[in-house]
Amino acid sequence: MREQAIEAGGRCHARDDCVGDGRWGRSDTSPDGSTWTASAAGTFDASNRAKYNEVTPTAGMTGVNFVRFQILGNQTPDFLTNCPDGNFSGCSFADLTELEVFGQPSL
Repeated sequence: MREQAIEAGGRCHARDDCVGDGRWGRSDTSPDGSTWTASAAGTFDASNRAKYNEVTPTAGMTGVNFVRFQILGNQTPDFLTNCPDGNFSGCSFADLTELEVFGQPSL
């Protein structure tokens, strides 16, 4: 695996105004589905929405047969103040549109 592309914007819902910054999460890779290596982690802001964002892994790039992604936060501004009654769908869930993985097939 040489690269990942993440479309982390999710979808804006009727009650959202789609503002704020947020931690996107972490991707892990594995050769066997049991042993995992943290591959990449970071944050996105509003400028990263609705497009693929290239992420270069820092570890776990060889012999990859499995990739998992964990959403570690959302883009709800001031979560403690705006939730649970705020006008943001991030108060009740977080989503990811797509994760793409690029590289040569593992043998």
